[in-house]
Amino acid sequence: MVNPKSLEGRVMKARYFMHDTIVDARRGYDPSFAWRSLCGAKSLLLEGLQWQVGNGELIRIWEDPWLPGERERRVPQPNIEANPSKRIASLIDAETGSWREEDIRALLTEEEEETESEYHAIFTCYLTRNHYVVSDFSELGEGAPRTSFPERLVWSLQQLGEAENGRFLALIWALWTIRNSCIFDEDPINPTVVIMGFTRMEEYQGYASKVGERSLSIRGVGGGTWQPPKPGTIKINSNATLIGEAEVGMRVVGRDTAGRVVMVASKRI
Repeated sequence: MVNPKSLEGRVMKARYFMHDTIVDARRGYDPSFAWRSLCGAKSLLLEGLQWQVGNGELIRIWEDPWLPGERERRVPQPNIEANPSKRIASLIDAETGSWREEDIRALLTEEEEETESEYHAIFTCYLTRNHYVVSDFSELGEGAPRTSFPERLVWSLQQLGEAENGRFLALIWALWTIRNSCIFDEDPINPTVVIMGFTRMEEYQGYASKVGERSLSIRGVGGGTWQPPKPGTIKINSNATLIGEAEVGMRVVGRDTAGRVVMVASKRI
């Protein structure tokens, strides 16, 4: 906001970010057209935003972009037990202005000093592992190779039956989407909605075997039957789930005339 003391600036702050800055503000429920437009433009600004560390009193260690370089500006692997509001100032010697190396090493784990990998992002990152361990495949980790993601993936698929491979791959895809959203999106997507959306794809895939069975009767919404679209077109199936009292999770799957899934998406509204 160029002029925060203007009437519009004060109204916006009172309604959307009374106790935060505009950078931390969320779009909220049923926003005005003006605020919706500002949030859309803000996402582009945040992609290139980076703090210059001075005394560090305003910079949050785990949430703000402050790391030097052009790639990852945020701490890749926040300490799950850390205080999310902890400031950079706690890592700087106020008298000398130098970094407190011992405090930094005690706060950041060795894992965070290593280059991010697919294996870490899916199976050990705190953003995804909590969802994996409560899934139907949690026991699959026992005895699994921990060398690389490709080896872990191939090994897991070999342990599962053909019917389970699709669900497992859908879960992995969902976890990857959740991880990226938590790191890069201003308003991260709801993990439950994402996992439900991706794993639901397997249910739609199962209908492909029934595409040629023209004798199936339509039993109404949710009856489990599916009719293919005309050649050269895509048929869209959608589903919605109420989340709490103010949000809705939507899932969309598109399939061609052979019943093959050509796209899948989920969104929280």
